[in-house]
Amino acid sequence: MNKQIFRRLLFLLALVVGLGGVGAAVVTLSATGSAVAAQGLDRDKDPVVISGTVVSALVGFPVDELFAYVYRDGHWTQIPAQIDEVTATGSYTSTEDGLFDFNDEIVFMAADLGDQAPLGVPITASLPVSDGWYQIEVTDPQSPTQTGWAYLVHSTVLTPSAAADYVDYIPGLHRIYADDYRIGFGAAHIGVDWLMLGDSAIEILDRTR
Repeated sequence: MNKQIFRRLLFLLALVVGLGGVGAAVVTLSATGSAVAAQGLDRDKDPVVISGTVVSALVGFPVDELFAYVYRDGHWTQIPAQIDEVTATGSYTSTEDGLFDFNDEIVFMAADLGDQAPLGVPITASLPVSDGWYQIEVTDPQSPTQTGWAYLVHSTVLTPSAAADYVDYIPGLHRIYADDYRIGFGAAHIGVDWLMLGDSAIEILDRTR
């Protein structure tokens, strides 16, 4: 497996860990209303998953031409995001057709959400993006006053520029290192064979055989 496949597995694991969710995304084709400061979400380990059916204007574009941005302190900033391609049978795959489909998913972290851009500050005025962009509003159902925003865009000019990188992959060991866990996959067999959580040095799978 290559690094990109393991990056996808990282987010799939995050989906299992974060089953509590961060609430349904409210999507609009453009920023509307007056400026609203983000209250922020305390859910710093939960992913936000947006399917192609929700952002249909982005369907059909190459996956490497889709990006996620946030608005903070009057500036647009790109945040880490990935697109998980899903087959017709519902399986996640490292590559399918290279295009964003209705059953594919855009994934980013709730901790990276920003403010709502004020009326009159469209992202198209600052960045070389297509007109069909989306504003994503995410509210924590357990704390309704906590809200954050992200913006999904298509561009043939932009390139990945997010400063953060939440995972490292060690090819020789078949292991992923993240802030909150480390997970390893068997070299001679399919499946997970090594797991540590948090800062612990205890290998969980070895203790629970």
